[in-house]
Amino acid sequence: MLYFDNLSRDTADAYLADGLTEEIIVRLGQIHRIEVKSRYEVQRFRGRSGSDPAALSGQLGAANIVTGSLQRAGNHVRVRVELMRASNHARIWGDVFDRSSDDVLTIEEQIAGAVVLGVAGQLLPEERATLDKRPTSSAAAYDLYLRGRAAMLHFNEPSLRRAIGLFEQAVALDSGFALADAGIAQSWTILADDWVPPLDAYPQARAAAERAIRADSSNAEAWANLAAVAFWFDWTPARAESLAQRALALDGRSSRGHLIYAEALRGLGSGRDASIEYQRAFDLDSLAEETLHEASLGFWAIRRYDLGVAIARRFQQSMPSNPAGFEDEGEAYLVQGDCPRALPALRRARELGDSDFYDVVGLSLCEEGEEAARQLIDARVQSWQQNRSYFRAGLLALLYALLGDRDKSLLWLERAFAAREATLSNLESARWDALRDDPRFTDLVRRVRESQPEDR
Repeated sequence: MLYFDNLSRDTADAYLADGLTEEIIVRLGQIHRIEVKSRYEVQRFRGRSGSDPAALSGQLGAANIVTGSLQRAGNHVRVRVELMRASNHARIWGDVFDRSSDDVLTIEEQIAGAVVLGVAGQLLPEERATLDKRPTSSAAAYDLYLRGRAAMLHFNEPSLRRAIGLFEQAVALDSGFALADAGIAQSWTILADDWVPPLDAYPQARAAAERAIRADSSNAEAWANLAAVAFWFDWTPARAESLAQRALALDGRSSRGHLIYAEALRGLGSGRDASIEYQRAFDLDSLAEETLHEASLGFWAIRRYDLGVAIARRFQQSMPSNPAGFEDEGEAYLVQGDCPRALPALRRARELGDSDFYDVVGLSLCEEGEEAARQLIDARVQSWQQNRSYFRAGLLALLYALLGDRDKSLLWLERAFAAREATLSNLESARWDALRDDPRFTDLVRRVRESQPEDR
């Protein structure tokens, strides 16, 4: 299913075209008799609904293509949609929906049902019940949710905070709106550690995920977000494994569920099983930025450097203007102490835009030496302290480990421990191999295990 074209005069209505497409994909994904490409896999074809269906199907590996457009004027929306067989351009089904904007949920249900009929030939009673299940009875709340999803997917602090505000407005209109609470939970887990102190962010993520589960225990994303909190904040990989398994039992196509499951398995020391789950996440959403980044990092963290680099390069091919793919490759070599191979990737990341500070320091280390890298770190820490900005102690611990400075790395790890940073959930990672034979590091690992909440 391709993204619907936004034909509205107001480009701000793109959230509605995108949201309608994505939610129909989610609905279709609940029908196990048909295979549906994820939103990430079709994102690169956005705006190409008029292209040759056979060519698109070949690139997507899909036998049938759904195309459409949305046009909004005031409180009126017109949606055109067509299902065709890609091999011979045969039109299987098509329709035009002229409705009030309040009828978006109805339009979703009718399009999803018609697509299943066109592809599978029939719609079983239990499938009809699944497609007709509404996440909310409030059209206004649903509109706020779609706006929140669009904001959240920008993955930066202002957009994530805006997303939380929109989701909270949706929940205020419908306190049982599980999808909106799951969105709040996910937004807080993304903000945590990078932009917001863990002790501020993760409790809010947990509360929102638990509200979502109380409202709808079949919400897989809520269980996945609860698993994320259990792993990254509670440091309880066994509980995270159990929660991630619950999420995947509800939705086996959740790439995020597989990623968090992989993280939990890695935390439990099951590197081989974690590798399988990273691969499953990658296979499900091989073009999602989060999947590509986490899978690449995850593979080299369990010392499968070859796979980590391979996925980083896939990241670069699919998103050549995104520096993160080049950073991931560079880091895989940095952690091995291989500056000659790290340099080309890190330099390319710098050319493309603002690099992660870890990679900035890594590039300085490889180009100018250890003293230049230390000066960069000192200047950044001074700036953070003068501005009273939040910064990750765990990041500084990683940087000093990269420089081979055990004392400072362990000093900042202790501060990360006090702040309950996600850094402490990944002490088995290859990033810490330089510290692994230090008794102080061994003691820290012990204390992390002992600090796991008994009631979580």
